[in-house]
Amino acid sequence: LRYSNWSDAGSLQHGEAYYDGDLLHFPDVKSRDEEPRTRATWRRIDADAFEVTRERREGEEWKPLFRVTYRRVAAAAGPTDGT
Repeated sequence: LRYSNWSDAGSLQHGEAYYDGDLLHFPDVKSRDEEPRTRATWRRIDADAFEVTRERREGEEWKPLFRVTYRRVAAAAGPTDGT
């Protein structure tokens, strides 16, 4: 997968992500001659949640630095008019 990343500071980066079974890896953008040393890995938990792990390469292995789980929640009820 090719993707584009825009920031509110005006920068633009392009990168490639790839599937490895159920995982989607986003290697950090580096020069073409350099292997990425960090990446983000996304894993779907269910229809309403996924986990993102930030990883660092140590030798031939990827070691987790931290994980965040994102969950979809039901929309909050709107304000009532009191009647």
